[in-house]
Amino acid sequence: MQVSFEAKEIERLWKGLRRYNEKAIPFAARAAINESAFELRKRWRREVNRNFITRNRWTVGSIFYEKTKSLSLPFMFSEVGSEMKYMKTQETGGTERKKGKHGVAIPTSVASREGRGTKPRRRVPAPAYRPIKKIRLGRRYNKIGTRKERFAAAVAEARRTGRKLVFLELRNNRKGIFRVGGSKKNPKIDMLYDLSRSSIRIPREPTLEKSLNDIERTLPGIYLRALMAQWKRHKIGNLK
Repeated sequence: MQVSFEAKEIERLWKGLRRYNEKAIPFAARAAINESAFELRKRWRREVNRNFITRNRWTVGSIFYEKTKSLSLPFMFSEVGSEMKYMKTQETGGTERKKGKHGVAIPTSVASREGRGTKPRRRVPAPAYRPIKKIRLGRRYNKIGTRKERFAAAVAEARRTGRKLVFLELRNNRKGIFRVGGSKKNPKIDMLYDLSRSSIRIPREPTLEKSLNDIERTLPGIYLRALMAQWKRHKIGNLK
């Protein structure tokens, strides 16, 4: 009922403006389009915060809107989008595949300095551990002895050289970049990046689609307010 009432009001005001001051119509249309885009951005940002663990401000901050400046009805449009490419993948779903010899680099809570076993991770990796391609590793022992011997050799090398980050292969096909600590007799390792999987599936989370569906109900009200503003500005008065 509310939408029907607003639709009739919009038609009445539109006809009134065309009769008394047709130049006001482009101003009303531009205001309505820009307010709609602004409202969509606000709701999309809210939806992202509601559905994702936002580990930094860049994801929400990347969502922008651009106003239309045109007063020509056929060329009016406002734009809402995100500067981050991964937002498209989040919207539609997809698969991330490894880019090198080993698997997809999945940072752990140790890399973000939240502590071992913290799930889900809520921060980005610490500056010292990103980006992964800049991490300098110790000598790799991937062609000598058994896996246990390679593990012991890599840990000993890390302790000897002071370069505490090493690539290790563990049981059950687990492999990744580890930080070596502890004592010589009792070394301790913590995984920074898990490289065990050649690909990971990114589930579809259509936050933009949800925001568009949400704002659709408010559009008649936005257009009605824009027409009313022009109506009052030009002091047209009441129509019979």
